Amino acid sequence: MSHDQELRDVARLYAEGRITEAEYEQADAAIRARMPREGRRGNVVPLGRVRSLFPPKRRCRSPDRLASLERRRTIAASGPMPPGLACRYTTGQLAVLGIVGDEIAVSGACVLTIGEIAARAGVSHRLAQDAIRLAELDGLVRIEERPRRGDRNLPNRLTVLSREWSAWLRRRGRGGGCRNARPSDRGSSSPRAERPAATVLTLPGRRLAAPQAAPPAPPRPALAGEGDRSLSAALERFQRAWANRE
Repeated sequence: MSHDQELRDVARLYAEGRITEAEYEQADAAIRARMPREGRRGNVVPLGRVRSLFPPKRRCRSPDRLASLERRRTIAASGPMPPGLACRYTTGQLAVLGIVGDEIAVSGACVLTIGEIAARAGVSHRLAQDAIRLAELDGLVRIEERPRRGDRNLPNRLTVLSREWSAWLRRRGRGGGCRNARPSDRGSSSPRAERPAATVLTLPGRRLAAPQAAPPAPPRPALAGEGDRSLSAALERFQRAWANRE
């Protein structure tokens, strides 16, 4: 006789009044003590812990949490969204949307998996999912599911719906807001272009004078004894010329 049948017989005897409540509890406990551990009725498997044929999922963790934190903050601080939209999201959510926006700016749509987006943004898998769903609720992105019958589904396709964010991504792709650097002409062999002459501004009832040239430098003062030597040389030249005349 099986243990389950013994339990049913004891319960029937107690229901018919053949045994007392104390006897019923004692017999039930004795039968359950002889039952195998995995076969006891009281050993109920909690919901969510049912054994499965598939291996348990591994919990994804970053090998370097400090590097992930730095990457997350760097992407969020790079301006992935306009300030009016970025103020709605946290640093981690901005990092996720920054990865999505960069992929859309390059390819026109983001078809990365949640794991790839989370790894690039330096956030968890759940945070990446929540950020994308929140952006969908705000009307910023459109999520297109791509199921396949009899096979694994393809990653969702994300596109931008917000015109403001789309214009922001186009400006970022062109490097908007910065002037193009002009090479300096120092050290080049090509001659410099001559500057046009300064023009004289004329105001009503008043004329601005043109800039005057700088005054000439004063003569160098003679050193001590230099005047006597020059006078003696001039006198010698005069005497020599007078002697030659005679």
